Amino acid sequence: MVKRAHFLRNKIYWQIPEGSLIITDSGYKGEPTKIMMVTDEMSKEMKDYMGRAKARQESFNGRLKGTFNILGHRFRHNQRTAEKTMELHQTVVHACAVLIQYDYENGHPPFPLH
Repeated sequence: MVKRAHFLRNKIYWQIPEGSLIITDSGYKGEPTKIMMVTDEMSKEMKDYMGRAKARQESFNGRLKGTFNILGHRFRHNQRTAEKTMELHQTVVHACAVLIQYDYENGHPPFPLH
């Protein structure tokens, strides 16, 4: 069984460098030192910037789900332990991310470049 403390330390939250923020939607309220979401007080330019960032992420997630058929269902395989399962799943997601990045850099960007 995976130890909860080990699992939580590996979450992206703990990998965000001090002083940096990630852009999220309003479903992730509660951690203003790590998370930035659109607010009414922001300028139109900032809201547009954050919208583009979220759209890029959704495009990437769409490729993971559509092209590689991962993230849309439970990851199943014959690993002996939950830790091995998590390691293998992480390796698969990383491999798919590398292929998507390669595709972006070789003529298939997530959005038209102009």
